[in-house]
Amino acid sequence: PLDKKAQLLVGQLDAAGVWPLEDPQNLHVCMDYHAMRVALRTGIVDVTDPGLLIALKQKAVVSDDINQAVRRAVSDACDVIVAESGVSVFEFDKWIWHLGRSCCFYDHEPICGPRACHKMDICTYIKAVDYACPGKCSLDGACKGSRDDFYTAFWETNVYTAFY
Repeated sequence: PLDKKAQLLVGQLDAAGVWPLEDPQNLHVCMDYHAMRVALRTGIVDVTDPGLLIALKQKAVVSDDINQAVRRAVSDACDVIVAESGVSVFEFDKWIWHLGRSCCFYDHEPICGPRACHKMDICTYIKAVDYACPGKCSLDGACKGSRDDFYTAFWETNVYTAFY
């Protein structure tokens, strides 16, 4: 969680021109639970361990080692997306975070597949990424979770932390 906060600060300082980055290509995607949930549900990463699969679907508490391993795997996969797409780490983070806080939020069923959006009037994703929302997630149809409830059932790792 601390890496994420530091990276957000660096991104803001860079965007404001206060501290321009000389090597932004060396930044990595820092992981938070919204991005982790999106990555698991979309299929950006595959869970191959049967025990972890059960833990992520049942919201079972996992060890810090498992939490860090999942965060690292998701971050590495997101780094590949950033490198291949050419978008900045900051733009990708904004996209995946807002998606995880809106369409793929933990407080309601994902807004994809047969589920229509019920919060367009308060959606931060629409504003953050300038999305002309048709009432569904921008990944609807491409995301594995929008086509298969096996993926929709994934949750981020459940850990106890004093960082919040």
